Amino acid sequence: MSKLHSAAEQAYREVKERILSGTLPGGELISEGEIAAEMGTSRTPVREAFLRLETEGWMRLYPKRGALVVPVADGEAEHVVAARLLLEADAVRVVVAG
Repeated sequence: MSKLHSAAEQAYREVKERILSGTLPGGELISEGEIAAEMGTSRTPVREAFLRLETEGWMRLYPKRGALVVPVADGEAEHVVAARLLLEADAVRVVVAG
């Protein structure tokens, strides 16, 4: 995996985690530059992360204005965490059994 892709993946995971935890609350307008500065990375991986999050419905992008965090419905974060736990636990079982 290239350095850019790993940085984009890291940015994606970090921003999504912030959305799910409420650190980035729904309705908040954020900028690529703001997140890039907080993460100590360039804007390019953050832009890629924002595009991916928009595709998944977590953000709405507004060119030259920023990204609007889509509010997370009550209980949705818990469902995402529960699904992730199931998938990750199963992945560990597969690796251990491998």
